[in-house]
Amino acid sequence: MNMRLQCLLSLTLVLDLFIVLPEAFAAESPNHSAPDGATSRRTSASSTFGGSLPGTGTTNRSSFHVSSVAQTIHGGIQIPALVVMLESSQFSFLPPRGWNVQSSASEKLIRLVRPESAALIIVHIIEDKPSEALPSTVEALRPRVLSRYPGARIVEEFSASGMGQSGPAFDLEGPRTNHGRERTRLVFIPFPGGYLDCALTVSADRIGHAYHDLNQLLLSFRRAPHRSRIELQSVTPE
Repeated sequence: MNMRLQCLLSLTLVLDLFIVLPEAFAAESPNHSAPDGATSRRTSASSTFGGSLPGTGTTNRSSFHVSSVAQTIHGGIQIPALVVMLESSQFSFLPPRGWNVQSSASEKLIRLVRPESAALIIVHIIEDKPSEALPSTVEALRPRVLSRYPGARIVEEFSASGMGQSGPAFDLEGPRTNHGRERTRLVFIPFPGGYLDCALTVSADRIGHAYHDLNQLLLSFRRAPHRSRIELQSVTPE
């Protein structure tokens, strides 16, 4: 009986290892180094911000992958961050609180929605192609901006920051509708080999908080070469 019991116990331990080890191997995979200051667990389950986020898995260099990473900070608090993997670069950022996140692999972009204020942020990370290169001057970029929002007018041009870089930004006001006027803030942040295209659209009477959230989103962006260690923005509990 003792020998039979020992065999059963050994079999149970082996089964337990098969349950635990796949997750451990995924966390330690050399193809996906854990971000600095974060846990290495990435998931394809719905994020706490909403939306279904596909896990990175085996990365195809022609693909667009978005994964959720749990960043552990002071006191054991975990803050969800997102990692976006493109052909030659990867990016991390922190979605603002209260915004739902949805990614689209076919469009290669991320949408963030704040339901109570009907605000929308569209994040598009573009790796340079001759037909999509960012114009070198605001004057050359202005017609592209206006053609993108027919009927809108530019009310302000300024410089915005993200990833340690600065780039041109535009505030546009659309024509009046039954729901009032909409404002759009369009920001372009260059990086080696491409640029970040980030557009916020919100009702003109609710722009204050939305502008703040967009600014925090841009400042949280980090970039690293493909398959290297990606940094996350340092976060302290509020």
